[in-house]
Amino acid sequence: MKVLEEVLKKGVAGLIPVYKDMTGNATELITSTGENYIDERKIKSIIRLFARYYGVDLKSLRKNYGDVIGQKNSVPLPFTPDLILVPVKMRRPLTPYDGSSGFFTLNEFDKIIEDTVEGERKVNILLKSGYKLPCLCSKSTVEKHIRNAKIVHQHYLKLNYRNQNQLLFFCDVFSDYKQPATKGDIAILAKEILELKEKLL
Repeated sequence: MKVLEEVLKKGVAGLIPVYKDMTGNATELITSTGENYIDERKIKSIIRLFARYYGVDLKSLRKNYGDVIGQKNSVPLPFTPDLILVPVKMRRPLTPYDGSSGFFTLNEFDKIIEDTVEGERKVNILLKSGYKLPCLCSKSTVEKHIRNAKIVHQHYLKLNYRNQNQLLFFCDVFSDYKQPATKGDIAILAKEILELKEKLL
C-alpha cells in the first residue's frame, strides 16, 4: 500500500496491465509527472485498493455510473473530481482471466495519437506528462470512452458538491444559532438529512 499511497500523492495518470518475469500479471502505475512504478498485483486488485482508500463501494459505483451512461461495461470510475479513471483495452491477455483493460485519468489526458506501423494502424494515448499509453482500441472508441468519462465527471460533481453545499448550509445555521435546538429544529434537520440520504442512494 505504501507504493500506492506514494503514487496517489503524486497523482495517478495511468494504470497499464503488464506481464513481468517472476511476478506474472502485474500493474504499471504512471504518475502525473511521468514516473512509473511496478506493482505485482493485477489491475483489479489495484482498483479495489483505490476504492478502499477513498471509502467507495466499487460495485455501487459501477452500477450507478453505468446507469448514467447507459452501459454495463467499460464504465469510467470517479474516485475524486481529479481522479476519473477511463478504461481502455491495452493488451491481448494470455488467458481470459488476466484482463485486457487499463485506465488513464481524464484530467491527465492530452490527445490521441494515430500511427501506421508496418502497414497497421496503431493508436496511443498521450498524457500531459508526455507519457504514451498503449491502446488496442480505435480512435473513435477512445473518443467515446472520453465522452462517457466527461458525463460521469459532470454527474459526480453535481451529485457530490450539491449535497456537500447543503450540509455545509445546515452546519452554518446551527453553529450560528445561540440557543439550544428545539424539537422542531431537530425534526426539520432530520427531515433534510433523510432527503439527502435518499438522493445519494
